[in-house]
Amino acid sequence: MHDSRNFYIDGEWIAPASAQAIDVVDPSTEEIVGQISDGSPADVDRAVEAACRAGETFGLTPPEERIELLQAILDAFHEREEDIVEAMVAETGGTGRPEGISRGFFVKPTVFGAVSNDMTIARQEIFGPVLSILPYSSDEEAIVIANDSSYGLAAYIQSTDTERARRVAKQLKVGMVHINHPPADRGAPFGGVKQSGNGREWGEWGLSEYLELKAVVGWGQP
Repeated sequence: MHDSRNFYIDGEWIAPASAQAIDVVDPSTEEIVGQISDGSPADVDRAVEAACRAGETFGLTPPEERIELLQAILDAFHEREEDIVEAMVAETGGTGRPEGISRGFFVKPTVFGAVSNDMTIARQEIFGPVLSILPYSSDEEAIVIANDSSYGLAAYIQSTDTERARRVAKQLKVGMVHINHPPADRGAPFGGVKQSGNGREWGEWGLSEYLELKAVVGWGQP
């Protein structure tokens, strides 16, 4: 079982202010696979103070050093990508790296069939050759699963029953619905809802971003 209790604050690993910990549970087996610290307000204060100090000095940092710092952040993102792959393997038994490749950020094209909506791969975007399949037994259940997300850019419906597809499309909380994957229509608005962003591009709705409205109200003869 992995034990990671310290917080990375101000360039170093620091022991948390509280000794309390939270169990990390594998949702597919209900097995405790690790522990993390239960962060306290004091830990948050230390992190905020460190972030403020870093922000104050970053503008004075030489460009070369900035590049090194940004590269370190990018590397951390790549490391996070591998963590997600490891989580996929732990949750559903993924296939890992392609054979013969030991370096770089690669994963075999993988289909996960035993996925539930509380798993990491169902709730976070994964930019790779990964397909997660969430089974459902009715249109109503499928709609609940699709809407149980913090994102809402687009949804795709495949069906030979056009009326049924349109009925489902009306209930999906997304900015766009593609039925039977038609080609992109530049006259239709492009954009999402929730954490997928606000506003629209394309068509007359995209032009509205360049306009300013004026309201004139009052009584009297025109």
